[in-house]
Amino acid sequence: MPQFIRLTPPSSPLPPLYWPPPPMRFDWLTENPYMRSREASILEALDLDGGSVLEVGCGQGNNLVVRGVRGAVGIDIDRASLRCAATRTDGRFAQADAARLPFRDGAFDRVFARDILHHVDEARPVVAEMVRVCRPGGKVCVLDDNGRNGILRLFAAIDPCERKIAKQTPENVAALFEGLPVDPVILSVREPTLVYRALLHHKFGLPSLGKSRLFALTMDRVIAALQKTSNPDTWAKISLTATRKPA
Repeated sequence: MPQFIRLTPPSSPLPPLYWPPPPMRFDWLTENPYMRSREASILEALDLDGGSVLEVGCGQGNNLVVRGVRGAVGIDIDRASLRCAATRTDGRFAQADAARLPFRDGAFDRVFARDILHHVDEARPVVAEMVRVCRPGGKVCVLDDNGRNGILRLFAAIDPCERKIAKQTPENVAALFEGLPVDPVILSVREPTLVYRALLHHKFGLPSLGKSRLFALTMDRVIAALQKTSNPDTWAKISLTATRKPA
């Protein structure tokens, strides 16, 4: 079994290289009013109701907080992020490789990952492990970036860490589940634009706009209009749900 991390905030500030700005990002995603509302809308796609939950690549735990998941288990490769998650949620957290999950077969009712497939060297082993630790009849959920979205393609060109986004499509994410013991996947796309993330960015934008009712009303109208008029193939988020077949 993994060694779970239960930590309290450090008594003195940690060196910047050990605990960098991730807590700032956590606050941006969970406390900025408009960002939290959009995050909640995106995370609604994940079927996380009904038993034990594992988040693969949990980062600082912001997905668990916004989605309202209590008592979950999270794994991540980055210990600094796990420290943040352990102090801000009621979950249990372990440092582990997503391609070698330290759990028995069928250990969880729900297994999900958000925005990690384009960060790993090989996505197929990660997906296979997610399926393995999901109980028969349970759900494996993936939420990730769509390389057909213009803003995300720009991010991929600018940031070397995001370069794999450009080649990621709904079809090749679904293909990662082929041959695994799951029912046919349910695939959809969400979020026609991410322009609000650039405008409200916690480092480069004006996050205070997220408190403005006028900004929220304007942005919601823009998103609603794009949902009616834009091509869904270019929407930003890929959502996939797979049901684990009975043993």
